Amino acid sequence: MDSSFITHTYEQKLPMWDDEEQTSTVQLVTHKIDTATHVPKLGVMLVGLGGNNGSTFTAGILANKLKTTWETK
Repeated sequence: MDSSFITHTYEQKLPMWDDEEQTSTVQLVTHKIDTATHVPKLGVMLVGLGGNNGSTFTAGILANKLKTTWETK
């Protein structure tokens, strides 16, 4: 078993309506969910990302990641 993922099976019950027979049935749908266990180095939650501070912060993070430099201050 691969320990880099957490696997879970989720069963969803969906109500189905048959117009011809005028009856209701429940259909069972199975979902398999895989979640990576790798924890990233840094996580930041930004409230108001669309504002001036959030967009400036994001631009600064991207500039640092891409090693962008300026000739002036």
